[in-house]
Amino acid sequence: MLDLQSLDRTTNLISSSPKIFNPTEPIINTQTSRAYCQTITNTRRYKLSLLDRFEKTSSISAVSKLCMIIHPQSKFKKTWEIIMIILLIYTATIMPYRIAFIVGTDYDFWWLLDNILNILFFMDFLVNCLSAYYDDCNKLIYSYKKILLNYLRGWMIIDLIGCIPLDLFLESTSTGGYNNLLRLFRLPRLYRLVRISKILKLIQEYKKSEFILNLQDFFNIKQSVVRLIGVFSAVLVCVHIFACMWAFLPKFEEYKPDTWVIKGDFIDKEQYMISVYWCFVTFSTVGYGDITPGTSLECIVAIFWMLFAVFFYSFIISSLASILSSLENKQTALMNKLSAIDEFSKEGNITKDLKLKIRKYFKSNAEFEGFRWNDKREIFFELPKSLRYEISLSMYKGSAKFLTFFKHRNSNFISNVVPFLTHIIILKDNHVYRIGDYADEIFFLVRGKVEVKAGVEGEELSLVSLLPGCSFGEIEVVKQTNRIYSIKCCAKSSLLIMNYDLLELTKTKFQSIWHDLVVKAYENAKIYTLLLENIKHLNDLHRGENKEKNSKDRKNLINEKIKKELLNDENWDLGKGVKTDEEVSEQNIKNLKTKAFNITSIDTKINMSLDKIIAHLKKNSKSLTPSIFISS
Repeated sequence: MLDLQSLDRTTNLISSSPKIFNPTEPIINTQTSRAYCQTITNTRRYKLSLLDRFEKTSSISAVSKLCMIIHPQSKFKKTWEIIMIILLIYTATIMPYRIAFIVGTDYDFWWLLDNILNILFFMDFLVNCLSAYYDDCNKLIYSYKKILLNYLRGWMIIDLIGCIPLDLFLESTSTGGYNNLLRLFRLPRLYRLVRISKILKLIQEYKKSEFILNLQDFFNIKQSVVRLIGVFSAVLVCVHIFACMWAFLPKFEEYKPDTWVIKGDFIDKEQYMISVYWCFVTFSTVGYGDITPGTSLECIVAIFWMLFAVFFYSFIISSLASILSSLENKQTALMNKLSAIDEFSKEGNITKDLKLKIRKYFKSNAEFEGFRWNDKREIFFELPKSLRYEISLSMYKGSAKFLTFFKHRNSNFISNVVPFLTHIIILKDNHVYRIGDYADEIFFLVRGKVEVKAGVEGEELSLVSLLPGCSFGEIEVVKQTNRIYSIKCCAKSSLLIMNYDLLELTKTKFQSIWHDLVVKAYENAKIYTLLLENIKHLNDLHRGENKEKNSKDRKNLINEKIKKELLNDENWDLGKGVKTDEEVSEQNIKNLKTKAFNITSIDTKINMSLDKIIAHLKKNSKSLTPSIFISS
């Protein structure tokens, strides 16, 4: 938890921070009003960042305390998923073999194991009903109603069927008149094989995890190889299940003379290997004819297996074709780049660590690389203007609709700039740029989170965190200097880059937008300067807080609050469009004074609200729940 004494010191420092504007003084120019607006913005942003750090020090269990909701990133949830993977592997491998070849009795080891599995799968059903999840906007959902609806649209029916102990119900009705029915349900646990489909969901989730990606990169396994491994693993599992089913059919029909075991004289031979052999022969469409179905039930199973083989071959051919076609261009280009990097590293005597960083960058961004700049422009400008604008708005998952810089811009600017932005992915704890780097680009944050860092007494201290929708890098570009601040990613971040060519295009053809960019750059420079003045007094506090383990899973709640307070605030740009002294009249000056007093009132209310939140957090730090942030 965050040290409450440090929180007190920070709160006192904020309350005693110097004011650069006195509402009783006459307002005579635009710069004063803008500076005061930015002071208010700075104060709110700093207090909200304080709440962000305070909240991150609380554990994930704070979400779980809210009506017993299970956090999707909690240790319990991850451990439970590992347990379920083990149980599903058992269901796909051992259970079919047991059904076909192991004859159990009541209350033996297998009976006990089955009932334990029933209990565990029922517990999994309850865990899924109580597990929060992230929606498409990466927002944590922990409403009971939404969780159940989301689960119902997914795996609820399959999970519910898989945990019903039908064999126990059938045992209670096992009288003489029901022998034929019982024989039908002697597939005692076959209906539970529907659980195997759930492992596909877990594989999809873990396939994108950071651990799996690092493991794949460490062993240099291509994505196409991973897909092929998955396909052939699915083939082996299906062959195993159908082989066990094929071996079980004669037993199910009480070894009639027409069954394949009796007809082929396989009663005393290894029936499992013979069944696997039959599955592969039938699956490969060879069909030697040495093992043939004799009963109606065996014919039905053989027909289903052959239909499965036909559909599977169609799937394999289409999948391989898509894999090869998708890899033909991008993968070849990536491999050429990696080969060039190897040669370049060898000739330039580049260290191994630096070489790995270069390779990792190109691998991370290979998915988003496409045509060259000239090819893009040539193809794009062949389209009609209306279609170009529509495409521009939908590119990069509609980034132009929520990025602050592109909001309310004309269609001509959007069509000329957005399609030619460069998309990159930067991993956690990596820098976008450092102090002293050459500045010729502006960045837009699409997903993730970055921190603005300044050099203070030989070390970098965080000034402010930027959220999706923000831009950065314009200060140095406008002032034509090297980078004054560093930008570091707090999480895996998706960025769009406006390069030098696009900046020159904006400066020459869209001068009003360039003017807005210049104004914003100087305003942000003032904010960072004021933050830097305050942050110097908190050097010791920052050193202590940097040692805290921040929980990345709780950041969404405070991020939403910061967006609500800052990005969607109607008074965010108040005073930005005020005219200069030469252009205003006496009446305009009076209106400007009125606005200033309104800003002061808003500032007071916001500061009081944030102070109440901080006091409430300190008072109830041991029982912190997300409802505090929501209600505020």
